[in-house]
Amino acid sequence: MPTKSDAMVIAFRRWLKRYSNNEVDWANKLVGYLPSTPPREQLMDRYWTHVVNCSSCSSALKGLRVLEVALPIVSVALIAFVAAAKKTTLSAAASTAVVSIAVLCFAASRRGFCEGKHRSGRP
Repeated sequence: MPTKSDAMVIAFRRWLKRYSNNEVDWANKLVGYLPSTPPREQLMDRYWTHVVNCSSCSSALKGLRVLEVALPIVSVALIAFVAAAKKTTLSAAASTAVVSIAVLCFAASRRGFCEGKHRSGRP
């Protein structure tokens, strides 16, 4: 004996019997309906499948690109600051620290945060 919870199932089966003669022709209607599967490299490419459409990732990538441009400028400015400072203004330890930071900034800018952006036609 059906219960109240079976009402939607019974209604669906009546609808199916009335409009499709209790047969579902899945095999013939869907042949060729789906597009071909793209190559694996295209499916696994995160830049085009995710980063382009994700506002969070896009803004993070823009920030990293700005940082790549800013780091060499910062390193040159720090070296210029040490060169312009008089020996009495900066101690040897401070000037060594500033030059070390400048070298690290330059090295980080050459390493590239967005490494691989030139592969696969990315901008």
